[in-house]
Formats: sequence, C-alpha cells, structure tokens
Amino acid sequence: MMRIFFLFILISLSFSAFSQSDVLVTLKGDTLTGKAFIATNKGNAIQVITIKKGKEKRKFKAYEVKWLLKEEETYHPIKVLNKYQLGILVKEGYLSIYKIMNTEANSSASFSTLVLIKKDGASLIVPNLGFKKHVEKFLNDCDVIVRGFSNSAYKKSNLEKIVDDYNGCIAANTTQQNSETFKVEHNLEKVALVTTLIKSIKDDGRLEDTETVVEMLNDLKSKIKEDSKIPSYLENALKVSLKDNTAFIKQLNQILE
Repeated sequence: MMRIFFLFILISLSFSAFSQSDVLVTLKGDTLTGKAFIATNKGNAIQVITIKKGKEKRKFKAYEVKWLLKEEETYHPIKVLNKYQLGILVKEGYLSIYKIMNTEANSSASFSTLVLIKKDGASLIVPNLGFKKHVEKFLNDCDVIVRGFSNSAYKKSNLEKIVDDYNGCIAANTTQQNSETFKVEHNLEKVALVTTLIKSIKDDGRLEDTETVVEMLNDLKSKIKEDSKIPSYLENALKVSLKDNTAFIKQLNQILE
C-alpha cells in the first residue's frame, strides 16, 4: 500500500512539473516543454522563440511553431507587416483580433498591441491615433461598417462589435454571391437545353410551323439569358405548339421549371 502511495505522489509531482512548464509544438508535430522566451528585438524580420530545459536550449522561428502555451496563454504564428511573429488570439473569424508584442521604444515587451487580420492575410495594427480613419479604410469593403463609422457608432472601445458586424457582413455577402453564381449557372444550363430543343425540332421536321416555334424558342432563350420574367403568353404558345410530341413537351417543361 505504501509503494502505491509513493507512486501516486510521484505521478502527481510529474504532472505538476509538466503543468508549470511552457509547451511548444512545432509544425513537424514535435512537442517540447521547458521555459520559453520570445525574442523582443524589433530589428528581426522573423521573431525567434527559444525553449530551454535544463542545459538544453533550442530555437525556432515563428513560422516553424504550430502553437505555444506559455503561462496559460496560447500563442499562434501570424504575419504582420511582413514579419512572422506570435500572437494571442482574442477573437476568431474571417476578421480576427490578435494581441502581439509591443516593441515600441521604452515599452515593456508585453503582448498589448492589438492587430486585425483577415483570412486573406491583410492586416492592420489598431492605432490609437486616427482609429476611425484607418480602421474604416481597412474595412471599407463592407457598407455596414462604413455607415457605422459615419454615424459615429464605432469607437476603439467596442472593437469586438466592429469585428462581429464585419464578419456578419462578409458572411451575408458570401451567401448572396453564392446564390447569384448558382442562378447564373442554372440559367446557362437552361439556355443549353433550349438550344438542344431547337436542334431536335429542326432535325425532326414534322411540326407544321417549325419556323414560328423556333422563333418563339429563341425569344425564350433571350429571356433566360437576360434573367427576365417569361411572359405567360409565350409559355402557353410553346406548350400548345409542342403538346403532340411527348419528348419535346418534356424538354420544354424542364426548361420552364
């Protein structure tokens, strides 16, 4: 029983030691523990992370790190102003907020600088001076945000709301664009079906007034290309003209769906 007790204490101490260590995971999938130090030299184009355990010391460039857990904060590699560095994720989305290291002169090397990063890689360090001017310009592809700044509804203090509104705007625009793309592709399919029907009618040659029917079908094709409403008189006239041919009327109904 005493041996089991000491084993339990040993395991608990091991877990405690591990939890007090920083944890770095590389892009290759290696996991290292120890004390992590993040470079503060603002002259470096790439931030360097050093992890030290006992006498062993290893260095990694920011883009070689998958994530770093240090003092209960999780750091992710990002690229801001052409510099690879670690950032603390504050809010995630198409537009995300990160905190990066403040490297200004006479400042502590704390992660206190806010930066906005879009999924396409565009980034903006959130300024204290000229906040409205710079953030509005960075997010001017969304009318909701532009109106919000125009109405003085946005300030630096509600940055997270700005990000939420922008992400909502992008999601809505993406849905609309996908819908419009689907509609265009669907109409192109219908145009191709009309062309096929015209060819089938001409090849068959048994309709009494082939020329008139073809003329009406060309009119129908034009309406579909223009995404215009198909007049009921045109629809009814085509149905009457093709009603005696099962194959033709089936193709027409497919077009008119």
